Amino acid sequence: MILTGSCRMGNRDRLSDEPSVRDTTGNFYARSFILADYNQDKILTVIHPWQNSKGKNYKYLLSGSLRENPAFVTGESGTVIYVPVHRIIVTSTTHISYISELGCTDSIVGVSGQRFIYDTILGKRISNHLVGDVGYDQNLNYEMIISLHPDVIFAYGITGEISSQISRLAQLGIPVVLISEYLEEHPLGKAEWIKVFAAFLGKDELGDSLFRETKSAYEALLNLVTGSEYRPAVLSGLPWNDTWYVPGGRSFAARLIQDAGGNYLWRDNASFETLPLDIEAVYKKARKADYWINPGDARSKKDILALDNRLGEMDAFKNDRIYNNNTRINESGGNDYWESAVTHPEKVLEDLIHIFHPEKLPVHTGIYYKKL
Repeated sequence: MILTGSCRMGNRDRLSDEPSVRDTTGNFYARSFILADYNQDKILTVIHPWQNSKGKNYKYLLSGSLRENPAFVTGESGTVIYVPVHRIIVTSTTHISYISELGCTDSIVGVSGQRFIYDTILGKRISNHLVGDVGYDQNLNYEMIISLHPDVIFAYGITGEISSQISRLAQLGIPVVLISEYLEEHPLGKAEWIKVFAAFLGKDELGDSLFRETKSAYEALLNLVTGSEYRPAVLSGLPWNDTWYVPGGRSFAARLIQDAGGNYLWRDNASFETLPLDIEAVYKKARKADYWINPGDARSKKDILALDNRLGEMDAFKNDRIYNNNTRINESGGNDYWESAVTHPEKVLEDLIHIFHPEKLPVHTGIYYKKL
């Protein structure tokens, strides 16, 4: 039976914190969710639903049957969703990767920004008019959403403004689940969110197996460069409107550089988010950097010079050591790095190790990264 958004999945009920709730996730790296057993069901708690949301949690009870809601007990309010879900709307390309890895791409009936989607299977479904484009942020197409009869919408919020959308959709009987994988500090923390999607799709064992494979591959690669004496200095990013946004020292991007045997120039910074810096300050600190990665939308060194001629004086520029993560990109600019890489950080790490320490992976061919 295919359940639609009217099957009480949008109801706000009471979820228990009593002893029958048992954390079975056993997360290795993820810090933004807890997945726990609750009698015969599961409770998902999203701990950090958006940036700077300390103390704000969202709870969802994933019920595997149509019996009366078993959670009429005191505790925090939450949404009840019957699983497995069959009709899904996603609002981020990263969500697509989790669902695709679980072999459930056909369950996606709605997306945001369909022309920027790289996944070829989903692309064919879009071409065959089997998937609708529901719009972005404050420009959501509510009529389209209703017509798609979703069992659930996977959404993300940068700020608390997302709560107003959740309330409006709940009034329409459509449940929204917040996915905050983007706030994870560790690349494997992002990948571990596949367990969440697996719980909604009835693919728990597969989700756990896929994550363990990714974890094992990542950690094996990490061992290749652990203890390396040579750690090249690495710059990341590109200026935008006279401001250079560099990854914070505790961000997942910084972690990837460090894990790949690089010396990230802002590694001592304690921020998890991007840092807006003056171009002059970055130029001074990074002029002698050995490598330069992720230079925005630049596809050539000419694109970089067009922004600021001084950037041509950077050592990484002069020594042809600039690499961008835009190898896999479609005609509309949709970049697979922002799609499938979330579930495959080991492939990103492999690319970066090959760049910083080519002797460690001499026959590797770049998957996401290529030289400008």
